[in-house]
Amino acid sequence: MGGRKWLMSVLAVFVSMAMVTPAYGQLHPDWGEEIIAPCRLGTPQCWWWWRQQVQSGKIAAPTPFSFPAPAPTPTPASPEPSAPIVLGPGVVVTETGVVLPVLDVERVGFTVTTPCRKEAFVTGGSYLRHVDVVLDPGHGGRDLGAVGPNGLREKDLNLEVAKMAAQELEARGYSVLLTRNSDYWIAIEVRAEIGLAVLPEVFVSVHHNAGATRRSNTPGTETYHQADNPESRRLAGILYEEVHEGLSRFDTQWRYSVFKGANAVIRQRDRQELYGILRHTAGLASVLTEAAYMSTLSQARLLADPEVQAAEASAIANGIIRYLRTDDPGSGYNGTTVTNRRLPSGGTSGCTDPPFETEQDLEQP
Repeated sequence: MGGRKWLMSVLAVFVSMAMVTPAYGQLHPDWGEEIIAPCRLGTPQCWWWWRQQVQSGKIAAPTPFSFPAPAPTPTPASPEPSAPIVLGPGVVVTETGVVLPVLDVERVGFTVTTPCRKEAFVTGGSYLRHVDVVLDPGHGGRDLGAVGPNGLREKDLNLEVAKMAAQELEARGYSVLLTRNSDYWIAIEVRAEIGLAVLPEVFVSVHHNAGATRRSNTPGTETYHQADNPESRRLAGILYEEVHEGLSRFDTQWRYSVFKGANAVIRQRDRQELYGILRHTAGLASVLTEAAYMSTLSQARLLADPEVQAAEASAIANGIIRYLRTDDPGSGYNGTTVTNRRLPSGGTSGCTDPPFETEQDLEQP
């Protein structure tokens, strides 16, 4: 019985040596081939030599019965966490396309602010918490904006260009919300509330200009940014480049003013933004664009051309994408102008809100 145990122990030693000895030459590179070779074969010479070395104190570890520690598996670097999307209170887009900033969410509907700055309660529509881009077609309804010699109304032109820009942005993977989708008036404060309700990466108010008389070989494109917001400023510089270049390929009698380029304009009396849409969207990267002057017949005719409108819309979309995807600094900066100018407030007196439900919904009990 004892002989059998001894034989099994010897066999176990040989098996262990055969399993572990190939790594010894890596652990002890100073060993000669006369030692490594027998150990690779699992022969008794390796075992006896090893035991003598250990007993004499020449080798401390490892022993032939100790398996080499496996190399540590490198832990893959964790990916950088993406920045969380900050959500605002949201908006409701009614069945008629009216965008209403939400004041409160209730079990059966939403308390909202209407375009005329009234409080209302709605039960239908789509609820949105966040979009990438908000486009604000300036003017609307009773507010015509500039009117060209050919009868072109700025409120209509702004809406067409904004719709085209939104379509292009959406086709390239961005979510877009327009502050108005048809011809109705919205208080400036409500336009801003829509932006703040969905906290977009970009807020652009689309406009066209009037009044310049100086002749120019290129478009008199102007953009306006928030004076103390570097991201608003960078967006304005990029949009100026894109819109100016996009319209420059068309030949007409261009006009310009001293504000050609990217500008900040603040009021002298309180050092606040002159333009209400920039003043009320503090915290957002907000820009107001004035693509060209429509007060001369040649430019008004040009801007009435759908091809030109599409070129302007594409330029706005390209500028927004450049801003979002690159660190481009933009150009055309004119600095900050302090002015005594006062703009009309456009109060809500006599304002009528557009319908929030379709006629079919109103007929239902």
